[in-house]
Amino acid sequence: MTRSFAGRMAEVRLVGRLLDRDPGSPTWPPVLVYEGAAAAGKTDLLRDLDERSLGTVPSVRLDLAALEAELDDEPLPRVLAAIAFGLSRQCRLYGSLRFDRLVVGMLARALALDGVDPRAAARQVTEMLKERRGLTTLKQALGEVAQDALAFVPGGAPGAGVVTGAVGFVVDRLSTWTATRGTALGRHVTWYGDQDRGLDRDPVEVLVELNRADRRDAEDLLVDAFVADLRDDFRTGRHSSEWTMNCLLLLDGADTGLGRALVDALHAARRRQVARGVVPDTPLAVVAASRGGLLSALSKVERATVHTLTAHDTPLPEDRRVVWLRRVLPPLSPDEVYETVRGLGIDGQGHRTLASVLHQLTGGHPGGTHLVLDAVAAEGTTVVDPEKLLRSGVEERLGALLLGDVDDAALDVLVTCSAARDHAEAMPLVDRFDDVLPAGMWTADTHTTLLRLLLLRRLARRPDDHPDGRRAVHRGLRLSAEQRGDLAGRLHHALAADDADHVVAVLDDRLDTDRLTDWLALLDAVVTAPRPPGASADPAPGDPVRVLVTALRIVTDPVCGVGRGVLHWRIAGAYRDLARRVGDRAEDQEGLLDLVDRVHHHEQLGRQWRRSGRRTPKEGP
Repeated sequence: MTRSFAGRMAEVRLVGRLLDRDPGSPTWPPVLVYEGAAAAGKTDLLRDLDERSLGTVPSVRLDLAALEAELDDEPLPRVLAAIAFGLSRQCRLYGSLRFDRLVVGMLARALALDGVDPRAAARQVTEMLKERRGLTTLKQALGEVAQDALAFVPGGAPGAGVVTGAVGFVVDRLSTWTATRGTALGRHVTWYGDQDRGLDRDPVEVLVELNRADRRDAEDLLVDAFVADLRDDFRTGRHSSEWTMNCLLLLDGADTGLGRALVDALHAARRRQVARGVVPDTPLAVVAASRGGLLSALSKVERATVHTLTAHDTPLPEDRRVVWLRRVLPPLSPDEVYETVRGLGIDGQGHRTLASVLHQLTGGHPGGTHLVLDAVAAEGTTVVDPEKLLRSGVEERLGALLLGDVDDAALDVLVTCSAARDHAEAMPLVDRFDDVLPAGMWTADTHTTLLRLLLLRRLARRPDDHPDGRRAVHRGLRLSAEQRGDLAGRLHHALAADDADHVVAVLDDRLDTDRLTDWLALLDAVVTAPRPPGASADPAPGDPVRVLVTALRIVTDPVCGVGRGVLHWRIAGAYRDLARRVGDRAEDQEGLLDLVDRVHHHEQLGRQWRRSGRRTPKEGP
């Protein structure tokens, strides 16, 4: 099922700022690169941007991974053709943009010219520009070539007839000029003699050279022709003085070889403008989706031209040397998940509760949330048990989504590494298997809530006698933490290895000696210890320290479901009992205030879950 997420308006507004154009002071906007792991919502975002822009500004969206698999012979010119014809679709105020220079260059490139006699080759080009019959043949061939690429322009790409008609319209104009002016050299042809560089060359001679040029030189000239067409459209088009928005090019799969070649070609055209002393002013905003490979492939010098946007409202840099904008696509917020849940059409109450459960389960991972929402919609209820949901087949589908391209050996190591708290703690485990897993496979960026949850569940399913079973790995990490003098790590892994008694005893002893602020921070670090699937959801009874350790560990678990309301009341009561035990520590007022805040916070959460319709105490313990 295809589902659009509510929200993402911040990202839409960010792209809108790139589209804004001042006709009195035009620029070439930097390329905006949205980075995210697999299924992070990049394609959904580009699809939404495409739908919003369709008919409003000239725009086109390309699936470069699909294109690369299909186009093998000089793909870049055909991709340029697809972009040009996509941007030429009828659009309010803009009408239909023209790409005459590009079409003429592609026609010349396709000719079979005399390879011996330059004059004969020039006559062939001239005849191509004059003879209607030859143009018609080339028009049909070019239409077929362009259609190969246009098949991968999602959402309203021009059909074969439209493509052929667009090329034919240019050809018909050439034929008209031939009849009325005695020459086929309109300004779109004479451009090849000047190329906006002040040259004084015979354009037919240049077109012959284009026909015979190697692939890279030919691509450079065709990209320059494409850029010149865009600039000319915005300077001479009807109502162009009112065009206050740039064209929009959306590139999905920009990490592919074809994606990098296309973006590199556009940047090379920009550099050539700068080298000529021209302020880059091409009205084209490029938004690319990447898993990180596009920008990581840049040279050290090129990386200086990258500006990272840490938030959607970060001001865009005014420095013209910035040619890349990097934005790591954030996870969905709880409110975005809630708005999407409301749109599922499920009757009944509890939408807010369902959204909270799903957001804690997936961490806001767009692809994972999408998949889980489909399963919930199929059930038709807002009351969801995350553990049962995962066991119904959702866990396997999530695994295929996030881990489908990882080989078995690497996956085995990832499962072991999931026990680590962070990248630094995982690296020694990776090094043990460096023959099958590059260190880069385990980075902080991939250590997300949902991915780690899936890996931890696989770790828990290993048999007890497995050399890297759940308890064995956590015991090893506990020993390493103890050797480093890392108390939080030692207790965290002790709890993960089911040694709760030791953890409670240590925390209880330190409560009377540690600053309360430090003790609470230690507690927070310890209770994030993962729980195995099927573990009891009832906190162990006893003193407040034991209740806090067991109950906080449960509510921290992403699989904790709607029964957490009672747990929050138990936690609030335990914090209140803890406050009575420590008494009035005049030297630690900050810690006492933190305790009071925690009591109120968990009481509030308890009330929220009661409003969701679940049975919870009317008052705190």
